[in-house]
Amino acid sequence: MSKQRFAVSYDIVTDESAAHGDVEERGYVCADAPLSIAVTYFVNTRTVHCDSGDGLQVGDDWLTFHNGMEFFTGAYETRYFHFPATITNASRERIIRLIRNR
Repeated sequence: MSKQRFAVSYDIVTDESAAHGDVEERGYVCADAPLSIAVTYFVNTRTVHCDSGDGLQVGDDWLTFHNGMEFFTGAYETRYFHFPATITNASRERIIRLIRNR
């Protein structure tokens, strides 16, 4: 059986892109990483919630991390931690606890 692989994506919103209802930049920080690498991208996050908007819950496809405003540019970065489709609910719960406690 192969190990689970995780993806981390991001988007950056500036005042100019927000005025047009879009993002300035989006992409992947990593697209096929082990859990130990993927979680390191969320050590310094300020706010955490799931795609349901109701806080961290089992069953969501990704976690959303709002990193806040970048001091020099004023841009806002959001990162998304994507769970593999084959992950079990028990593993998902353990990962959520791990990330919340960082």
